[in-house]
Amino acid sequence: PRCPAANSPAANFDTPRSTNVFVRNVSAIAGTSLDTDGIVAAVYVAISTGSDIPYEDNFYNGTDFSATTAYMLTAVPVDGSFNSASENWQYSSPLPVFLTSSIYKVSVQAVDNAGNTLSFSNVAKTTFTFDMVPAVSSVTFPQELAAFQRLATLSGTMGDFTGAQGISKVQVAIRRTLPILYWDGAGNWNGDDTSPNWLDAAFSGSTWAFTNMPDWEADNDSVRKVFVRALDAAGNVPANPTFSSQGVQFVVDRSSPTSRVSSLASGSTAYLKTFLTSIAGTATD
Repeated sequence: PRCPAANSPAANFDTPRSTNVFVRNVSAIAGTSLDTDGIVAAVYVAISTGSDIPYEDNFYNGTDFSATTAYMLTAVPVDGSFNSASENWQYSSPLPVFLTSSIYKVSVQAVDNAGNTLSFSNVAKTTFTFDMVPAVSSVTFPQELAAFQRLATLSGTMGDFTGAQGISKVQVAIRRTLPILYWDGAGNWNGDDTSPNWLDAAFSGSTWAFTNMPDWEADNDSVRKVFVRALDAAGNVPANPTFSSQGVQFVVDRSSPTSRVSSLASGSTAYLKTFLTSIAGTATD
């Protein structure tokens, strides 16, 4: 006679993974299961939340989070039936309405054809923060319409409700006005307002800095604009600004102004009968 399986089957996650600390969309929960000496007969998942670790205060019961003990939801086999030692599974309906800034835990439990299963405390679990709100960012240097002989660094701040660990990238775009082109970080100006060049900046804590600047010796004496955006770890991308009317304007001016005296004759010595009360002229830049 066939002996019942002695080992409990194990199940794990493909999505969401434990490395996906921040998630903006959960359309399905999916993963794998394995039984070393039997057949996987069923897989169940539990979705919970709470005010603190271990985030198992309340469990989703298919309608809301009113259950206070583990409520197991039935997953389905990807290939149509649980009939082998290794089965891919998924759970997609019903799912709760996940709320931004809330932390959720998902647990998965497999059962084999002999009824063996791990206790709920020993099954695989993954925790994630739901986040559908883009990070915010700003330019603090240069200030609006500031002028420079050289400009080596752009800088500013960024933030996300998840803190610094929720930021994955900070990017800047430098725009030339006439004609409309964007600095590509490699010595060229190209792109346009429909396809700007977003270039990665360095960031730490709540501040960022960008130093891959154009050659101002060859490119100066006109107004530029700088834009910044922060991308969060959940994958939220801020909407593009209105490039024509937003952004921080600045000028890098490598050309010296010119001036001349017009009230006295040039190239000769002027002799005056009275005191000189004023000198007039022109200046251009």
